[in-house]
Amino acid sequence: MQVRTIPDRAHDCPPTDPPSETPVARSDPIFSSPAALAQCHQFVNPRFHPARLPGCANDAPPDRKATEVFHQSACDHYVTKPEALRLSVVNNVVLKYVELRLTRHPLRRFGYLLLSQVGKGGMSETPIAPGVRRPPRSASPHSDAKWWRLAGAIHPRLPVYLADFREDPKWLLMFIMARFIPVRRAMWAFGRARSMTGSQDSVVSCCLPSNEVAGRLHRDGLCTGLNLPRGIAESIRSFGDRTPCFGNFDRTMAFLPGDHHNFQRSLNRPILVGHYLKHIEESPEIQRVRSDPLLRDIARRYLNAKPIVICTRLWWSFPATSYDETTLKLASQNRFHFDMNDWRSLKFYFYLTDVDYETGPHVYVLGSHRRKRIRDQLTLFVGKSASAIERYYGSARIVSIEGRAGDGFAEDPFGFHMGTVAHRRSRLILEVEYGVSPPTVRRYYGDPMV
Repeated sequence: MQVRTIPDRAHDCPPTDPPSETPVARSDPIFSSPAALAQCHQFVNPRFHPARLPGCANDAPPDRKATEVFHQSACDHYVTKPEALRLSVVNNVVLKYVELRLTRHPLRRFGYLLLSQVGKGGMSETPIAPGVRRPPRSASPHSDAKWWRLAGAIHPRLPVYLADFREDPKWLLMFIMARFIPVRRAMWAFGRARSMTGSQDSVVSCCLPSNEVAGRLHRDGLCTGLNLPRGIAESIRSFGDRTPCFGNFDRTMAFLPGDHHNFQRSLNRPILVGHYLKHIEESPEIQRVRSDPLLRDIARRYLNAKPIVICTRLWWSFPATSYDETTLKLASQNRFHFDMNDWRSLKFYFYLTDVDYETGPHVYVLGSHRRKRIRDQLTLFVGKSASAIERYYGSARIVSIEGRAGDGFAEDPFGFHMGTVAHRRSRLILEVEYGVSPPTVRRYYGDPMV
């Protein structure tokens, strides 16, 4: 197995975000006429009478003073194109609270709230009147866009959060507190690891002793050198070839991996990943790897507690030439992220196909499991761009992991990591995660957080 730093080859670098388009001044056709403009502004400020604007109903003569009031009010408010008013009860409560708490004119901003689009991660900011001064910083649409993005991230996850909470009420405490590094260190300090039987019956081999693997994991968050026997790796690969997988986690899109290209073309949409979910229970080889004594011994030494299997996943990463941001986020590819599935956890990965820089290698940021900015510990967003990670950690700490079928590695998922999009061949990978708490049903087979 080869661990390369990202700067070794230019094409090893994970793709960064495309440059944002330069904003251009434009007039929104919805508000191009004075009548429509006045109608919109009357909703924001009911005390303003639309008949006093030129070109409005009854063609009343222009009132200079009223027009000045209109333009002065336009300085404080930006209006976005109302493509859809898709406000659910949860959106309404969350967003109204944010607006009423953080803006200086809560009642007048309520109209701005309803005219904005929901869950888009930002807003189209177009001034009502060209040439007017920008609004004050406290009422800037840029600050509002941050809270819109926050609400858009929370809203689709609420059903998942509620399901996990109903199944295990202690999950909520972990979700709130386990994101802070001092709390995680305290959990390690007060943990008690029980002795386990030897690993002489293990099917997994390692070139390092268990205590040294645990030491490297504490230092870097990553350790390579694991290996599956050729027979076990080929058996799991054969199981993957003959068993239908689910495209992009959608249980209605089941297909054989060999039919990926035709199935993707029939749907006219990109399919980046194919997960087996509960079908992994049909493979006895996966069950042997999941309960392997060597893996459990490494997990016990690193977690300083009795290890519990909390997740097992087997999935394909398929080559793709075109894809959208939503599909990338669902597949957890090309965007650095960290997992927080337990107070502390450890993942083992095994490549079941040969993986090089064109086959979607796994990428990890060394040491990021024990050093994060406060804003990253508090974030609810899934992805961080490669440029943002490189600025904080340095390019030398970003490593790409390549290897042959059967090669494996261990990592702390609280560190920043990502999968990369395969470009030449498909990649099949097995993941086994150990934690210290009983798993939820959703996490056990790797259903996405959304």
